Amino acid sequence: MSPFVRHVASLRGAPRGSSLSTQAVLAGLVLGAVTCASATDWPQYRGPNHDGSYPGSLTTNWTGSATTPVWRMTLGKGFSSFAVSQAKAITQVYRNSKETCIALSITNGAELWATALESGQNYLGYDGPRSTPSIDQDSVYVLTSNLKLLRLNLANGAIVWSNNLMTAFGAGIIGYAGAASPLLDGGLIYVNLNTGNQSLAAFWAANGAPAWRAEDELTTHSTPVAATILGVRQVIFATQNGLVSLHAANGQKLWDYPYPNGYNGVCLGGSPVVWSNIVFISQSYTPCSTAAQIGFAGGAWSATHLWDKPIGMIWMTPVCFQGAVYGPTGDNGSSTSPLVCLDLMTGGLLWSYDGFGRGSVTLAGDLILGLSEAGWLRLIRPDTRAYTELGSFQALDSGNCWNSIAIADGRVYARSTSSQAACFDLSPPNLPQPDLRLDPLAWAGPDKFRLTVRAADGTPVDSSRLAGIEVLASPSLVLPPSQWSRLTNSLVLTNGMACIDDLDAAGGQAEFFMVAEPK
Repeated sequence: MSPFVRHVASLRGAPRGSSLSTQAVLAGLVLGAVTCASATDWPQYRGPNHDGSYPGSLTTNWTGSATTPVWRMTLGKGFSSFAVSQAKAITQVYRNSKETCIALSITNGAELWATALESGQNYLGYDGPRSTPSIDQDSVYVLTSNLKLLRLNLANGAIVWSNNLMTAFGAGIIGYAGAASPLLDGGLIYVNLNTGNQSLAAFWAANGAPAWRAEDELTTHSTPVAATILGVRQVIFATQNGLVSLHAANGQKLWDYPYPNGYNGVCLGGSPVVWSNIVFISQSYTPCSTAAQIGFAGGAWSATHLWDKPIGMIWMTPVCFQGAVYGPTGDNGSSTSPLVCLDLMTGGLLWSYDGFGRGSVTLAGDLILGLSEAGWLRLIRPDTRAYTELGSFQALDSGNCWNSIAIADGRVYARSTSSQAACFDLSPPNLPQPDLRLDPLAWAGPDKFRLTVRAADGTPVDSSRLAGIEVLASPSLVLPPSQWSRLTNSLVLTNGMACIDDLDAAGGQAEFFMVAEPK
């Protein structure tokens, strides 16, 4: 879309309680200088929304140059994934008997800096550090195997602050040491201290000081998840007792959900998966996957058991798409275990694809990107009827590929646990996108309106465009575009249209709305 205002919709004189008549006027006004949207980052484990999803899209043509790595190299061993921002790919490796955080150039894989954090573990089967760093603005946050929490300078790797959680708070590790990644959300870092007393904790990212502590819950290897359920931002920990949800800002307990078959040891490494008000979790060795429906009524939260099935995912976290769960299964001896699709409401097995192994899956727009244990990248259509593969190629050929995939700005970053790492450019072709237009505003409740943006040619709005679409508001059409206010309401992609369902017109100053997509 060109940098012009396309349509203006007016609230003036519109009756309440019915559909609104609107002026769909091609204004032809130049927006002027507008900052382009930045490239999509992958700032922490499982992506920007903690749910294993990349908001952009990938090419579906997996032949020729698409299979040639931008770079490929040998790193020290480690279970870490990549965090990607500001032209740097950050990960952890085992090097010179130390757990070490390193920064690589996304352009050519060159090492930009390396910071030794602590001595590596010496237990049997040590695969190097398991935690994935998190990036926020100019800082990198790392949690080591021995629960040392650090903030590093993104530019050069210098340590800004360090907080030894074992020394300062009596934090304890379990078998195979710490594996959870530091969850960063709203200026706080969330960690299970495994103290048995006020063990679920939040620390200020700015200085590492504790913000709050709550609950007596023992740890697992699972990274907590931040999600908004029924309008409340909350952090969900998979503890040894079960799922525990706390208010993100103050640590107040909202709800808990005991595992139907109890906790079966150290083998809970996958994170909770949230879809609407349903939460899924899986553990292995004694396989059990389960889902609970979260409710709020009469001022009280609840977690209602939906189902449990003898299906295990040892450290792999699945993804959810349109009410179905897609993820690799298997325990510590299942190198060719299947990828499965489950009905989230019932737990019913919809299909199973053999040979995938203990790899990882990530959503890329409306497709699934998978990395099999043997190092094959696979592009999969999320079809509940059958496994549907759109393309595949061998990306890595060294060691077990147990590390999660990262995607940033159309590039895919993959690692094997033993040594190898690679980057592939799978960005979609730069095809012209159809123009956008505003639908007539629609009544959505008392003083609430629905604003809908659709492609002018009737095709679905691509998810990769969502971050760049601007909806502006003004009390007058005669104001220049630079004086129109950008709405902060989030656009939600629904049935191929970008929508705002809670546009508030009560007592507001805005009379006119327009859509634009700056270049």
